[in-house]
Amino acid sequence: LCDRRQRQMCIRDRESPAYNAGLQSGDILDEINDVKIEGMKNFQAQVERLHVGDHITVTVQRNNGKDEYKEIEFAVTMGAR
Repeated sequence: LCDRRQRQMCIRDRESPAYNAGLQSGDILDEINDVKIEGMKNFQAQVERLHVGDHITVTVQRNNGKDEYKEIEFAVTMGAR
């Protein structure tokens, strides 16, 4: 997460599972496996429960460039960090 209060994604590695699934920098993280993400502590708690190879669902809000947001759901396979 780039902005912890806003839950904004920061994807730097073009080989990461998040990037390969279609997530983009600037996406606002809403949920991981239907669990609402409300900040960094909650985000870390969810990620710590996951293992390499786990299949998860990530829900984000994406800005369309006009200050309008669209909810998008992605299937992601967890990778090693």
